[in-house]
Amino acid sequence: MEILINGNSVDFKLDNEKKFSELCDSIEKWASSRGLIMCSATADGKPYEADCDLDLESVKKADFTIQSKSDLIVDTLNEASFYCDKILSSLNTKEKHSAEQLANIADGSAWLSDVLSRILNLLEMDPVTVIYNSKSAESYIEKLKLLSVSLKENNAAETIKQEINVFTEIKNLMRYLMSSDNMRKVIIKSIDSPETIIGFLTELRKEAKSKIDSLEEISSQFQSGKDSTASVLLQEFVDFLFRFSRLSCQIPPVFGIKPEEIEHNGKNLAVINEEINTVLNEIISVMENNDIISLSDILEYELKVQMESVPEMLEILSEKLNSK
Repeated sequence: MEILINGNSVDFKLDNEKKFSELCDSIEKWASSRGLIMCSATADGKPYEADCDLDLESVKKADFTIQSKSDLIVDTLNEASFYCDKILSSLNTKEKHSAEQLANIADGSAWLSDVLSRILNLLEMDPVTVIYNSKSAESYIEKLKLLSVSLKENNAAETIKQEINVFTEIKNLMRYLMSSDNMRKVIIKSIDSPETIIGFLTELRKEAKSKIDSLEEISSQFQSGKDSTASVLLQEFVDFLFRFSRLSCQIPPVFGIKPEEIEHNGKNLAVINEEINTVLNEIISVMENNDIISLSDILEYELKVQMESVPEMLEILSEKLNSK
């Protein structure tokens, strides 16, 4: 039997596994030991659950989809955010919503509550203590569950009119989780191959100036009341910031270059990272309170200043790597 991980053949030695479920269990343990998560499994091209009782003797090819914890969280948050946009788009029309549409939204609300619970668990965040816009994440989860039940009862059309804002709130909560310190720790925790890290560096060098310049645009969009556009731009910048932090943390163990060795205008990479993390914590704090004015000021007048040395830092880092 051929065993594949993400479509690539691997040399995985069996240890008396007889059932597909036993193989899934072994793969899951192998992935977990490396900070990875097994997302799905197929046998000869057909998807199977991890507890499938299929005999391994009948399987010619087993393929397992493995993701890093951070990739799984980011993909799921993006999927959930996209779904919220889809619901809001369908509800913000004057057309009467059919029973089928409302039933689908009921199922989607239940799915969102489950996603939110799982994401918080992966991020090791307590739903009771995570506060966004003066409400706990637990209250959002319960609200989605109640909405799902209510939409399957009478007066569903009236219910959705009253509760439509919950999807905007959930989308904003997802944005907050994406920017959280727990998310940052998850993203930078795993160690990539040297080739992957060099690829990150190349991408970051290309994006650095435009992403830093975008901070003024994000601030302007928030101040103009265009929160949706600003949120998209902010998430793109946060993604850049996380990749930069991840790169900074992985350079020392992989290439033996200390952050203190990368210096520009009297500041080294370690100091820059510390300053950026301080400002990032301020951003998270104001986002908890939905304080758009303070958020705009921090982005334009604090974070932009802290980031100004980053492009040069990346160039110096690239030169050091090329000299190795």
